[in-house]
Amino acid sequence: MQATHLLWAIFLQANQVVSQQSASLKYNVAIVKDVAVALQSLATVIALLVGGFWTFRAFVKTRGKHPRAKIEHQVSFRLLPDDSHLLILDVFVENIGQVPISLSRADTWVQQILPLPSEIQTRIDAGHNMVAEGKTEALWTLVGDVHEQTFPNGEFVIDAAERDQFRHNFTLGPNVKTIQVYTYLQPTIGGSGWKLKSTHDVQSENPPSILTI
Repeated sequence: MQATHLLWAIFLQANQVVSQQSASLKYNVAIVKDVAVALQSLATVIALLVGGFWTFRAFVKTRGKHPRAKIEHQVSFRLLPDDSHLLILDVFVENIGQVPISLSRADTWVQQILPLPSEIQTRIDAGHNMVAEGKTEALWTLVGDVHEQTFPNGEFVIDAAERDQFRHNFTLGPNVKTIQVYTYLQPTIGGSGWKLKSTHDVQSENPPSILTI
């Protein structure tokens, strides 16, 4: 009888130990799961923070240093009573960047290409290249005056995705056949500005000349 009680006591003790170990194992597994979930959440937060930081940095860098503009020349000609031509020149400026473009000045002028200016013709007749040494293009003759516009205190601003227009009128003599149009835009802060040169025959209206920077 005593032996039976002893065996029963041993069985109960063993069962209690197994139960305790099983509960401990379940507890440990639960802890591991909680830690894994916490680490996964932490990794997700870190990834979002890192991604957000680089996105913000790239966005700020683009906004602060890289304004982008598209310049377009559109020309048309009207014959005047004295056989000269009225040049109607529209300069379109479109902001294709992420930041406003603030201009401090805008200059536009016209040069005669054909007939060749006398200085260039003289160089050719003398057997020289029409382009002087160290230069990239010939010294074309200025037609009329340079149209200079200044905008103090950043009063001329083109916001992102917006477009603005400058209109110019020039008078071309009856003998002028081909011209070069030049526009230069100077930003208020930083950068070397934007420029566009385009060539047009007076007898015909060419398609728009576009520059994207």
